[in-house]
Amino acid sequence: MNKEPKFKPTFGDYISNTQALDNEKAFIAAIGEPDAVRSQFYGSDILQEMLNRDSVVGIRFSYGINENNIPNIILTPIDTYGDIVNKPTNGGVGDDGDNRGGYGPTCPEFCE
Repeated sequence: MNKEPKFKPTFGDYISNTQALDNEKAFIAAIGEPDAVRSQFYGSDILQEMLNRDSVVGIRFSYGINENNIPNIILTPIDTYGDIVNKPTNGGVGDDGDNRGGYGPTCPEFCE
């Protein structure tokens, strides 16, 4: 059975600074802990490397909890079918090499 392409590089939209700040404030209010981890930073090197892989149309951001019970946003490069695109040197889909991103510095600890 052939999969239908469903992910496009045009998905997502820009929002205003006001919308972003309102969304962030609503998130902090919803979790009820002003000092809880609410974001992570990822540098352009890892983002560009993932986006430059053949057939990648975007990066999926997933919520996770690391081994220290701290929230961790997982970055996964995907193709138009939603399949993971691994590094060419690590093999194909299903390989367990260093193919995804994680462990970016957390905010508010790292950020101001």
